Amino acid sequence: MAFVGRFLELRVMPRLYKEFITVSRSTAEDLERHGATPGSITIVPNGLDPAPADLPGKDDELLFVMVARLVPNKRVALLLDMWREVQKTTGGRLVIIGDGPKREKLQSMRVPHCEFVGQIHDLDRDSYLSRASLLMVTSRREGWGLTILEAARVGTPTLAFNVAGVRDAIVNGVTGVLVNDSQEFMDQWRELADNATTRRALGESARQRAATFSWEQSSALLEAVLTGD
Repeated sequence: MAFVGRFLELRVMPRLYKEFITVSRSTAEDLERHGATPGSITIVPNGLDPAPADLPGKDDELLFVMVARLVPNKRVALLLDMWREVQKTTGGRLVIIGDGPKREKLQSMRVPHCEFVGQIHDLDRDSYLSRASLLMVTSRREGWGLTILEAARVGTPTLAFNVAGVRDAIVNGVTGVLVNDSQEFMDQWRELADNATTRRALGESARQRAATFSWEQSSALLEAVLTGD
């Protein structure tokens, strides 16, 4: 179904409609490549709810968190393969939040110091994100990195691949780190694990940027587009 939806979004809709609203620059560029004119596209980012009150602080132990549906596009197996090597020098633990058809196969990899907690309540997810040293994102692409902003609002930076959608949610070297291949991912993982000062600086910048995304702002932008103001 995701493939069908993406086909309709990128191949059919640009030929049927004259005006488009999308959530990220990456998706706008996809639409342009498939026939939409730049002037016909308006970017309205998703809003972000404020962080819940009274969330815990960072764990003393290094904690790395992924929040994802366990499907091939998220490349969770790649993260586990990298973690198998990285944890030998960093220590700490990896927590995978989310469920999906690949869960059983992923758990069968039996990677040490890795826990699958499944689908959990939003408050529990936010607690993990608040305690985390880093959010890990290995997706092939995203429409918009909502989880990245949810981590950012609680002061947790992200380590991710430099792919469509994800790059829209991270200011590289400021609110997180973007990499181009698996070796660079592991190198940066080790480096960030070893430098709490850098993680804190990235996390604070991420928190400040996340505060600029609100539903009020998104609603105002959308209303302006719909009314022609």
